[in-house]
Amino acid sequence: MAIQDGLDICVVGAPPVKLPFGDKKGDVQNSSFTSKLCRELGFRFAEIPHDRTQEIASFVNSKSDCRAALVAGARIIKKDVINIFPDGIINFHPGPLPATSGLDSFFWMIKKRAIAGTTAHLVDDRVDAGRWLTFTPAEVSVGDSIEEAQEKIYQSQLRALDRVLSLSDHLDVLHSTQITRPYKNLPMTELEKSETVEIFEEWKSFQVTATAQFHKAMSACKTDNISGLQSLFVEEFSTRTTAEGWNLLTMACVNQSEECVKFLLEAGFDPNFQTLKGTTPLMYAKTKLMNNNCNDWSVVERLLASGADIYLQDIFGKTVLDYVSAELQRRLLQLVRVG
Repeated sequence: MAIQDGLDICVVGAPPVKLPFGDKKGDVQNSSFTSKLCRELGFRFAEIPHDRTQEIASFVNSKSDCRAALVAGARIIKKDVINIFPDGIINFHPGPLPATSGLDSFFWMIKKRAIAGTTAHLVDDRVDAGRWLTFTPAEVSVGDSIEEAQEKIYQSQLRALDRVLSLSDHLDVLHSTQITRPYKNLPMTELEKSETVEIFEEWKSFQVTATAQFHKAMSACKTDNISGLQSLFVEEFSTRTTAEGWNLLTMACVNQSEECVKFLLEAGFDPNFQTLKGTTPLMYAKTKLMNNNCNDWSVVERLLASGADIYLQDIFGKTVLDYVSAELQRRLLQLVRVG
């Protein structure tokens, strides 16, 4: 599905094909239903094989230039097709990437004790790679059946879609982290799936514990409780966010928790992470510096030393320099030059 300026939306559906490892699959199992739905919604629709680059380009650009596209079910998309869209193609993958890459992502989520939820990312010509945009968690409960857990992960995909649609006009200014995927998970056999289901209860308990730990870690960052953060930290927190798109580093910077910021940066948190509005850690860290009685630059200096970019723009097209006084601008620029 392509997103166009002025909400002029068009839908491209590929016909089903016979895949070598399973049943007939494709983007459009019932093209007549999809075509009818698009007519009712006022969307343009065409059924085009996924690798017909020129046909896809001619269709999506027949009225106006498409800047971005959303994947609503697809096979591997070729680089030439991706390049049709200046702002890229966005995919919604169940589970965190790269841990749950490939098919059978739900089962890999369980087997690898990965956080339940959905990764939204800009695709490249590799499978389940590209540039990370946001991770939307699914709140799995101890009493959930396997079907209920899958439904909650599906609902997290819908919430991820809402998040991305709010960003669709600003993809060109948002910084996004490259997904490092050294390998892709292979499809599981039926035996492997059965064995994975046997540890489903253990995985659910992990989800509940991890969610509780994340909330405690956010509280530790808010209160500058470095010992509390160190006792709770797990690797999966690096992509976990609140509903507003804040991660632990965001909270630590908002509250000028210098030791927590140092710990999170050393643990691999991105100093250029952006919230759903594109706000960077630096933009939050400068807030207390706006108060003339505060001259503590330790958090800002820590971020800059770790590679924070003072020229990153938020969705309003502004950098941290646009939000501070002329005096603070000079100090920031001086710190960058010295660094």
